[in-house]
Amino acid sequence: MVVSRIVHESYERAPSLMHEGRWWEHLDAGFARTPEKFDLPRADRLQIGGAAAFDHVVRAIFGTMVGTTAIPFGFNPLELRRAMKDADLYAELAESGDPTRFFHEPPPGVRVRVKRGRWRPRFEPEDGVCEVVRFDSPFQPVHPSQHKRYLRHDRNRVAYARMVRHRDGPRPPAC
Repeated sequence: MVVSRIVHESYERAPSLMHEGRWWEHLDAGFARTPEKFDLPRADRLQIGGAAAFDHVVRAIFGTMVGTTAIPFGFNPLELRRAMKDADLYAELAESGDPTRFFHEPPPGVRVRVKRGRWRPRFEPEDGVCEVVRFDSPFQPVHPSQHKRYLRHDRNRVAYARMVRHRDGPRPPAC
């Protein structure tokens, strides 16, 4: 183990001046800027230099791997530019302060299918019944450019929920 020559020389000159406890807690404030040259054999210098170089290479490789995975799959600069332009519509809606411009009332006549819950683990409240509610969602994206893209995903068009009906009447819902 190599310990600073400064500490050794200080101790050799005046062992009684050395503080009790940890020597590094009593270093001068500018100690880090003090030039220090260790007299290491060449083999030790090569080993330390090689370990430091290996550390830099490994960090660079893993940093590149992490950075690469941070880029989303399908990154497309054209889509990003288009999305930035689309943001203007959403900013206008938000600035209007009118929630009905974004959150539309569902149309009448949406068919809701209800059946007894069979999902595992099955939940049966003591004072009611658990049901599965399913309906074809009438949702349409607010932004016109997103309509076709969203509607292509049929599975997004079906909404599922679990509903508990209490025998003594309705209670506040939890979504």
